[in-house]
Amino acid sequence: MDAPGDNSYPISTFTWLLVYEKNSGQTGKILKDFLSWMIEDGQKLAPALGYAPLPENVKSMVKSAIEKIK
Repeated sequence: MDAPGDNSYPISTFTWLLVYEKNSGQTGKILKDFLSWMIEDGQKLAPALGYAPLPENVKSMVKSAIEKIK
């Protein structure tokens, strides 16, 4: 964030998702599975796609939020 240089992008932020905690049918399970993949195995793809992997403390917060999905 705020790296020096003319070719630097000065700001960064997280991508936010708004999801329902209560879902019908298999939706909750599918959503939890996908988000869990994103926060674990999907993070390995971030650098090659030009993204920074999430810090461990943020991953921990996201995991707690994922557990609330039903």
